[in-house]
Amino acid sequence: MKKIISEQGDQITGILMNIIDYNNGMLLTTTEYLAEVKKLAEENNVILIFDDILSCFKTGLTCGQGYYGVTPHLCTLAKAMTNDVPLGLVAGKKEIIDKIMDPVDPVISG
Repeated sequence: MKKIISEQGDQITGILMNIIDYNNGMLLTTTEYLAEVKKLAEENNVILIFDDILSCFKTGLTCGQGYYGVTPHLCTLAKAMTNDVPLGLVAGKKEIIDKIMDPVDPVISG
């Protein structure tokens, strides 16, 4: 991660991480690793996004980020919020959410 960000950080706008991988036998990470990735992201003006879609609430009310004690800039939630009814949620830092929802110049995806 350090090598990639140091070499290509000006081309990276976000890091999206599935921090608890339930699809491959519940692979876990460490608090130290996530904290270092967040530090690298902040030092390089990169948005850190945790994909908590599968781990949403399985580790408690604060999801995977609460389990590890590392809060990303954005997170995605779904499934466990709605008992598998199709619904998704993006939550995060106010300044990022405000930009996404900006009525004049919103962030959109294609």
